[in-house]
Amino acid sequence: MLNLRALPKSQPHNLLPAAIVAIPGHFIENVILEDADITYSGGASEKIANIGIDHLDQVEENEGGYLEFSMFGELPAWAFYIRHAKV
Repeated sequence: MLNLRALPKSQPHNLLPAAIVAIPGHFIENVILEDADITYSGGASEKIANIGIDHLDQVEENEGGYLEFSMFGELPAWAFYIRHAKV
């Protein structure tokens, strides 16, 4: 298990964005989250982690980078980012 408490408290960017993602044509299904608490240490520039809801469509696909946490670059720090999921 990854010990996130051992990471430095201040990161220059959104190091581990909260995301559940797949690639086009392959969908995430049947995911249940219970009692989840996600906290970021903060301290990043507002320009980095403040992606407005009206700009989420500008997050590019990166199928070649799949499954790395950095595949989309910066994601919003205010939400759980979900892409290619069936409801």
